[in-house]
Amino acid sequence: MCAPDAVLVLDLSGRVSEVNSAAEELFGYRRSEVLNRHQSELLVTSKGQSTSQSVRQVVSARHSSGRLVPVSTMI
Repeated sequence: MCAPDAVLVLDLSGRVSEVNSAAEELFGYRRSEVLNRHQSELLVTSKGQSTSQSVRQVVSARHSSGRLVPVSTMI
Protein backbone atom coordinates (compact mmCIF):
# COMPACT_ATOMS: atom_id res chain seq x y z
CA MET A 1 0.00 0.00 0.00
CA CYS A 2 1.31 3.45 -0.90
CA ALA A 3 0.50 6.32 1.47
CA PRO A 4 -0.56 9.63 -0.09
CA ASP A 5 1.94 12.47 -0.01
CA ALA A 6 1.58 15.13 2.65
CA VAL A 7 0.77 18.45 0.98
CA LEU A 8 0.95 21.96 2.41
CA VAL A 9 0.00 24.81 0.09
CA LEU A 10 1.62 28.13 1.01
CA ASP A 11 0.45 31.59 0.00
CA LEU A 12 2.91 34.24 -1.21
CA SER A 13 3.67 35.30 2.36
CA GLY A 14 4.60 31.72 3.36
CA ARG A 15 1.44 30.96 5.34
CA VAL A 16 -0.36 27.62 5.00
CA SER A 17 -3.51 28.06 2.91
CA GLU A 18 -4.36 24.38 2.40
CA VAL A 19 -3.40 21.06 3.98
CA ASN A 20 -4.38 17.46 3.22
CA SER A 21 -5.05 14.60 5.64
CA ALA A 22 -1.60 13.05 5.05
CA ALA A 23 -0.02 16.33 6.23
CA GLU A 24 -2.27 16.33 9.30
CA GLU A 25 -0.93 12.88 10.16
CA LEU A 26 2.71 13.79 9.44
CA PHE A 27 2.66 17.00 11.51
CA GLY A 28 0.33 15.74 14.24
CA TYR A 29 -1.87 18.83 13.97
CA ARG A 30 -5.49 19.12 12.90
CA ARG A 31 -6.14 21.08 9.70
CA SER A 32 -7.57 23.99 11.69
CA GLU A 33 -4.34 24.21 13.73
CA VAL A 34 -2.12 24.39 10.63
CA LEU A 35 -4.07 26.83 8.45
CA ASN A 36 -2.61 30.35 8.45
CA ARG A 37 0.56 29.29 10.32
CA HIS A 38 3.80 30.49 8.79
CA GLN A 39 6.02 27.84 7.20
CA SER A 40 8.80 28.73 9.64
CA GLU A 41 6.70 27.28 12.47
CA LEU A 42 6.46 23.89 10.75
CA LEU A 43 9.40 23.39 8.40
CA VAL A 44 13.02 23.10 9.54
CA THR A 45 16.31 23.30 7.59
CA SER A 46 19.01 20.65 7.77
CA LYS A 47 20.76 22.85 10.35
CA GLY A 48 17.71 22.83 12.64
CA GLN A 49 16.68 26.40 11.83
CA SER A 50 13.18 27.48 10.87
CA THR A 51 12.66 28.31 7.22
CA SER A 52 11.59 31.74 6.09
CA GLN A 53 12.58 32.13 2.45
CA SER A 54 13.35 28.91 0.61
CA VAL A 55 11.40 25.69 1.02
CA ARG A 56 14.06 23.90 -1.06
CA GLN A 57 16.36 23.63 1.98
CA VAL A 58 13.84 21.73 4.06
CA VAL A 59 14.73 18.20 5.10
CA SER A 60 12.64 17.86 8.28
CA ALA A 61 9.19 18.82 9.52
CA ARG A 62 8.37 19.65 13.13
CA HIS A 63 5.69 17.29 14.54
CA SER A 64 3.27 18.70 17.14
CA SER A 65 5.23 16.71 19.75
CA GLY A 66 8.37 18.66 18.82
CA ARG A 67 10.20 15.75 17.19
CA LEU A 68 11.61 16.20 13.69
CA VAL A 69 10.25 14.08 10.84
CA PRO A 70 12.33 13.59 7.65
CA VAL A 71 10.64 15.07 4.58
CA SER A 72 11.52 16.04 1.03
CA THR A 73 10.00 19.04 -0.68
CA MET A 74 9.12 20.00 -4.20
CA ILE A 75 8.09 23.41 -5.45
